[in-house]
Amino acid sequence: MAAAWRHFKRNWKIYGIFFGTWLGSRWGAKRYREAAITRSYCLEAKQYSEKPVSLMDKIDRIYLFLNPKSNNSNAKKLFMKYSAPIFNLSGTEIILIESDYEGQIQSLINYIQSSGTAALVVAGGSGTLLEVVNGLLRRNGLSVPVGVLPLGKDNSFYYSQLRERKGKNELPARSIGEATMNIIRGNTKPVNIIKLQPEKGKTLYAVSSVKWGVVHDAEINKNSWRLFGLLRTFLSYTSTAVRKWPMGFILNITEREKGENKAAISPPVAPLRRSVDIVGFNIEEEREGFLVLSWLPSELTKKSAFIKQGFYRSFAKKKATNLGNGLSTESISSNDFNIRPSTNTSTTSKTDSSTGDAGLIPQYWYSVDGEPFEAVPLDVSLEKNRLQVFCTS
Repeated sequence: MAAAWRHFKRNWKIYGIFFGTWLGSRWGAKRYREAAITRSYCLEAKQYSEKPVSLMDKIDRIYLFLNPKSNNSNAKKLFMKYSAPIFNLSGTEIILIESDYEGQIQSLINYIQSSGTAALVVAGGSGTLLEVVNGLLRRNGLSVPVGVLPLGKDNSFYYSQLRERKGKNELPARSIGEATMNIIRGNTKPVNIIKLQPEKGKTLYAVSSVKWGVVHDAEINKNSWRLFGLLRTFLSYTSTAVRKWPMGFILNITEREKGENKAAISPPVAPLRRSVDIVGFNIEEEREGFLVLSWLPSELTKKSAFIKQGFYRSFAKKKATNLGNGLSTESISSNDFNIRPSTNTSTTSKTDSSTGDAGLIPQYWYSVDGEPFEAVPLDVSLEKNRLQVFCTS
């Protein structure tokens, strides 16, 4: 070992040059591949601009909503580098709108003219997509397809519904360039939307999922412990158990529709009601076109069991249904149901001071496509083929 160290001290310049050359070659090869990919998309987009257009033809415009704060303020840089050249060469009329604050995009959509608008494009993450979708579906008289440019950290909807990811280390030139060409090519497909109707307030629409509970909070908190490697999940669950104890809740479920056509059921079936002890739940769409409401068992309300779950998830490969220690998630499939989360009075005694209803928990928040919304009773339903989105051919 000492001899190897003496050899390195005598030849450190040679090793430094070799290491620097290796890093430089890797950087140059990556930039060359990105340039080649962007060039291929630009040449394809140029063919669309060379098509003859009559003087009487009206060219529709595309409104592009860019969130410059997305992806640690790198979204605009990525758009100008990989997407803007392709749009420019295609001859598409783009109206670029940069958002300054949360909720601005929803209000701006109300002022868009329905005539002459070809599409709305989202340039950002899941939060920007949620704003555009809600603004579009709440707007009367405007029915246009939506394009998605994956410029955010979380682009789950794009990679799950529109295009499969080509490996973990896919170059941004490929993913962003392909998403841009999807809009220019004009290939669309319908997607289902999760409709959330509170007892008071506006209707909310989700495109991916609705999550709630301390397990979801612990999963989000993992990034705070990323320096600890594999133990970050265990430490996140432990800190969540310490900060948010007790964690027992009751979820009241009223299931109104089991099949696809409740009008065809004769005689009418009474709503199915159940009440379950949970520490969190998740609502997502199944491949068969049904919503799945899954919840974690009440055994996790024990602090020791919850911390053990964090240790298990630190090393387990399959985390969806098998929770370890003989535990598993429970679920129902339906297209129309009501959820009403409340505190478990046997473990906690929180009260809603604004309404006086014991057990309601307005201080907790749903995670709707990654965005926080107040945890209130909701009517949840699946609206099939409600939205048209650009996709690969």
